[in-house]
Amino acid sequence: MIFDKYVVFLPQTDVYINTYFELFNKKNVEVIDSILDLDSELLRKMHRVHYSYKLNQVINVPFKNLWYPIYYRNEKTKEKILFLFVGTEERCLSKYTRSYRNYLKNKFPNCIIALFFTDLVELRRSFDINRIKIFADIIIDYDKVEAKKFGFLYHTDVITKLDVGVNTSDEFENYVNFCGIQKNRGELILQIYRKLTSWGINVDFSVPDCSVGTVDENNTLKDLGYIPYTEYLKRLKKSKCILEIMQENAVGYTLRTIEAIQYNKLLISNNEELKNFEFYNPQYMKIIKNSEDIDLNWLISTKNVKYDYENQLTPFKLLEYISKQVMRNDDYK
Repeated sequence: MIFDKYVVFLPQTDVYINTYFELFNKKNVEVIDSILDLDSELLRKMHRVHYSYKLNQVINVPFKNLWYPIYYRNEKTKEKILFLFVGTEERCLSKYTRSYRNYLKNKFPNCIIALFFTDLVELRRSFDINRIKIFADIIIDYDKVEAKKFGFLYHTDVITKLDVGVNTSDEFENYVNFCGIQKNRGELILQIYRKLTSWGINVDFSVPDCSVGTVDENNTLKDLGYIPYTEYLKRLKKSKCILEIMQENAVGYTLRTIEAIQYNKLLISNNEELKNFEFYNPQYMKIIKNSEDIDLNWLISTKNVKYDYENQLTPFKLLEYISKQVMRNDDYK
C-alpha cells in the first residue's frame, strides 16, 4: 500500500457502515461515516439548504467553502493521503466541485482524490460528468457499461462479511430471500413472488415501496417498511437462496450477488452478465429471464454451497486496487 493514510467517506446509512465495517479497524484507515458532524440542528438545516438541488438550479449559492473544514478536521499535512468518496447519493454528488478539490489539494498537497459509484450515477439529477471529472483524480464505477460509457475505471461493489449471531444449517426457514425497492422492476418481482409461493415454499420478500405502482391485489406481498441492514442479514442467513433482480440498463452485479458469495448462498439472478465474471459458478448460480426459468428441483436439492471466493470482494481489496492504479499511472502521482 503506497499511501500513508486512507480516508474513506461513506454516506450516513447503516448499509454502508456495515458493508465497509472491516475498514473501521484497519491501520492507517480513517472512515468518515458522517460528513457533517454537528450537534446543532440549525447548522445541519442550513447545510441542507446550502446544497439544495432545486435552490442551486436557480442560483449557485455562494460560500459553500465554509463547510469544507468540517468535512475532514485534520491539520494540513504533506502525508500521501487517499481520499475515497463512496456512493451516488444526491447529497454526495453535489459536493464534488472544483472548489472542494482545490481546498483538499491546497491543504493536503500529496493527496489523491477518488470516487467510487455504487449505483447507476447517470440516473441522478445532480450528475454532471464534467464537474465530477474535474473534482476527482480517479473515478471508479461498479457497473461495467456505465464505466465504459464515461471512461471510468471498473471495480465490483464490496462488502464485509459480518457475524450477526445466526447459525446456518441445511434447515432454512425460507428458500428464497429478496430485498429491494421496486425501481423499474416491480412487475418481475411480483411475478417471481407468485411463482415461488404457488409451489408452497417459504419465501422472505422485503419490498419497502410495494404499495406504490405494482401491488399484489391479494395483499400477500406486504410493505414491511425499512429494514436495518443487520436485521436483513439475519433474515438472509436463514434463507437458502438470494434473488437478485437488476434495475433496467444495469449490468454490474449488485450487493445481492456479493452477499451470495460471502455468505455461501444460492443465487437466482436476471443478470446475464454474471456468466462473464470470474467467480461465476453455474452449480450455485442460475440466470433467469422470467419466473418460468426458476428450477424448483435445483433450489430444493442443491446443498453445501461453497464459493471459495469470499475474501476477494472486500473494502480493503478496493483500497488495494486503487493503490495499484496509482502505482501504474504517472498521471496520478
